[in-house]
Amino acid sequence: MKIAFLIIAHNHPDHLVRTIRKLISKDSTFFIHIDKKSNLSQFVMELSKLKNLADIILLPRFNSFWGGPGIINAILSGLNEIIKVKKFNRIVLMSGQDYPIKSPDYIFDFFNRYDKNNYFRYFKLPSDEWHLGGMNRINRYHFRLLGKTYISPPVHEPGDAYAKLFYKMVSLRFREPREFPKGLQPFGGYTWWKITPDAAQEILNFIHKRPDYLKFHKYTLIPDEIFFQTILLNSKNDSLLNSIVNEDLVHTKWNPGKPHPEILTSSDIDAIKNSTALFARKFDPRTSSNVLDMIDNLNQS
Repeated sequence: MKIAFLIIAHNHPDHLVRTIRKLISKDSTFFIHIDKKSNLSQFVMELSKLKNLADIILLPRFNSFWGGPGIINAILSGLNEIIKVKKFNRIVLMSGQDYPIKSPDYIFDFFNRYDKNNYFRYFKLPSDEWHLGGMNRINRYHFRLLGKTYISPPVHEPGDAYAKLFYKMVSLRFREPREFPKGLQPFGGYTWWKITPDAAQEILNFIHKRPDYLKFHKYTLIPDEIFFQTILLNSKNDSLLNSIVNEDLVHTKWNPGKPHPEILTSSDIDAIKNSTALFARKFDPRTSSNVLDMIDNLNQS
């Protein structure tokens, strides 16, 4: 079982290195995307500590701000590099603030036993899982200008002359009503999947055949939570569809009404200990070091 760990990181290079150390194996390769806005030298300095210990490949960098399309480009770049190598049995997508909560032996054994399964969370849109059924993410244009996010048509009537003029100009740019790419049922879910190379190839083949789909998501809100689920669940490959398990194998603590998961601390150790997931998120080394030590001790006992 050879695993490609595709890690999307933008901060905390020390935590990234700790995560890689935990997963080092002769059968592991780490494909790392470092956000273009981040300080590359800090990451390179930390990753140098793993020289001759881990097989690490740095990917081309994209500006992957939250909610925007950059993360899609980062992930697709990673998939292209992984597929070129043609030696992996599993692709594990992780954020730079994930951490394994099971031992490396357990993780590798799990994927060896369930080598045909594709793991990711999904639900058909519209869904009660998301505000307004999630349709607001795809039926309006979402874009950034000078560091701010705008929506067209606006959710609320512009309140002053400047805003009205701004949105009038925007409407000239986005003339066409926004409609989901033809022939596809939209699905949503969560970003951090664990898929087979066959599923990855399905994604890349689809993008090649349907460039309109990639172009559409340039203006989707949080497209990484829709993009991959929609491709795989609209597949015509019955074998692939039957391999999908509606589970992402990530223990996450959500606070209702907040768009980001909670930072895990030592107070969460019992929930982590009892979790059947392989990984957890998210961690911050400034506040999570104790719980990371606890997790490591659990795996050694």
